Order: sequence, then C-alpha cells, then structure tokens
Amino acid sequence: MAEWLLPTIREALGVQPESELLNRRLLQEDQGRVSIPFLYDPNTEEGLFESATIIAYLNDHYAL
Repeated sequence: MAEWLLPTIREALGVQPESELLNRRLLQEDQGRVSIPFLYDPNTEEGLFESATIIAYLNDHYAL
C-alpha cells in the first residue's frame, strides 16, 4: 500500500516502499524517489517529474 501513497505523503511519513516492479526500483535507485509521471531525456540526460514541468520542457526543447 505504501507504494500508492502520494510522494508528498510518503516524504512526510518517511516511507520508502520496496516495489516489486523493476522500473520503480530503478527509478528509486537513479533519482532517489518514485513519482509518476517521470520523463528521462537521453539527449540531455535530464530527468523530470511533474506533468507541467515535463510539458514545458518538451515544448521548450522539441516543439516545432
């Protein structure tokens, strides 16, 4: 159940769930937290959380 808590609630409670899902374990190891959505851009090696941040980034870097 801890895996389904909002990231801010997990942080406030000091909960770091051990996921059974490989992609979530890798995200925790690489970024230090698990939060969805997450975008990793291999072109800039930048990782982003939060929908608004991701959309702004994509518009700034890839919009025509």
